[in-house]
Amino acid sequence: MLTSTLQAYIGDVFLACSEKAFGRQLTEDERKDYAKTWSRWGNPSDENIIALFRRLGINDVFNGLSWQGQSTTTLKKKLRIMNQVRNKIAHGQDIMVDGQPYALTLNSIQGWRRVVQTFGERFEVHALSKIIRD
Repeated sequence: MLTSTLQAYIGDVFLACSEKAFGRQLTEDERKDYAKTWSRWGNPSDENIIALFRRLGINDVFNGLSWQGQSTTTLKKKLRIMNQVRNKIAHGQDIMVDGQPYALTLNSIQGWRRVVQTFGERFEVHALSKIIRD
């Protein structure tokens, strides 16, 4: 559920960044048509998020995004781990991260929730700041 919510949020931020890059808000019909061109971008792993925002000319949307106790590198790693765990659960497989068994705990889930909450508070402003308009 956490990764599904994060995926929808990333899509909303991508749309906001796209509209800033286009210099205008899209109509509802335009949004629907535009979303079809990128809506299947994948689960919210760091690699998939980076690839999505590259469509807007942003090399690494995470560059410079950090907060106390959370470096950009650590954030990317946590998103990658969350995505791997989500994929294993979704496909009914043993939980593995980077090919190694992973013990999913309440503590890790609570930590991910805190990271995602702070990420949600900071990411949109950060991503929007990467869109340069003349």
